[in-house]
Amino acid sequence: TATVMKGHFAQGTPYITTEFTAAAPVISTRQTLRKFFVDGKPVDWKGESRSGKEYIVQLADSDTEWMLWFPEDTAVVCNSESALTTLRVMDTSFTGVVRLALSNNCTTADRSPTTGEVSWHCEKSGGAHSSRDQLHYKEALRKGREVYPDAADVQLSRTLEKVSYSLQWKTAGCWS
Repeated sequence: TATVMKGHFAQGTPYITTEFTAAAPVISTRQTLRKFFVDGKPVDWKGESRSGKEYIVQLADSDTEWMLWFPEDTAVVCNSESALTTLRVMDTSFTGVVRLALSNNCTTADRSPTTGEVSWHCEKSGGAHSSRDQLHYKEALRKGREVYPDAADVQLSRTLEKVSYSLQWKTAGCWS
């Protein structure tokens, strides 16, 4: 089986959705990790294999939080050193869907350990928007994580007075 990575993109969706076939997915960013959670529990990220369905990474440099979903019990190793954070699926012939979503664009308003700056979109502690509770948004992301747009049918009609179209999404399920 050939290694395949297929991305599913739709304007307006908060998710990045990628379907892998016989692959060894690695997700990385040139940022320092602040916190790492597996299925809601804070865990160490020093290269230990962790199995779960939902992973959350809080990045220190951009002061953002990302949610990632894998098929249940997928073993993932998280490492963060020298301002490089990676999540690596341990199965080198992994087949399945991986989803990511930005779940909070300002977790703390703390200074970046790399640059010493506060992210441009974050209020400094004690500011008007220093409470960055995104629980409702995270719950909405969790509700929508199971299905993704796979294709669309577009119907176009026109008369002398108007042109109209309809868009019908075809969806696929992430996990059974």
